[in-house]
Amino acid sequence: AGRDNINTLSAKIAEKTAGKEDKQTELKERRANQEAMTKELKQTEVRFAQERAEYEATAADLSKAIASLESAIKAMKETQPAAASLLAVRQSIQSSLDLAEVLNIASAERRQAVRVFLQVDPSDPMYKYHSGGIIETLENLNKEFVEEKRTLDADWAETKKTYEDSIASLNKKLDENSKAMDQLEEGIERLKGEIAEARESLVNAEGVLKDDQLYLTDVTVRCEVRAKDWDQ
Repeated sequence: AGRDNINTLSAKIAEKTAGKEDKQTELKERRANQEAMTKELKQTEVRFAQERAEYEATAADLSKAIASLESAIKAMKETQPAAASLLAVRQSIQSSLDLAEVLNIASAERRQAVRVFLQVDPSDPMYKYHSGGIIETLENLNKEFVEEKRTLDADWAETKKTYEDSIASLNKKLDENSKAMDQLEEGIERLKGEIAEARESLVNAEGVLKDDQLYLTDVTVRCEVRAKDWDQ
């Protein structure tokens, strides 16, 4: 019975030690994954912020260009616009033209037509002649700005959703992995306690078995001595 108990305790210690080592290996892997996912999350958030800033800057430029063109077109349609208005109109058109070139909006021919118009002196009689055709050109340019803004907003909506979904997914994985690590750490500590308890029981069982063996040996020796005495 003593030997059986020792064998049982030894097997129990081996089993729990193997289980503890498996959990420690998994915990190490999960810690590495946690670090990698945390890094990925930070990088994703940085890229998201950068792309958001780029979108907001471009959207603001387009909104300003649209408003400026609409204001310029309205002023040019007036019968006798004031000189100050004409200056503001030319400045607005120039700003919109610069943005159109940066974003490659409208054809080169259309941009060139606007550029030529801007070189005409408002006091020149030809200004009135040129302004008639340029209004239509500006209206078409404005339509392209509006379409560019619509496309930009639609693309950003998709990009924004992709980033938000990715960040939400990473946060969920990090939370789940963190909980799993907590459970592994608790399991490892529990197994350490159970292994220590089993080892203590094993030491006691081996001590008892040793005492029993010593007692049995002593009894055997005494019996042999008595047997010899009887024989004599």
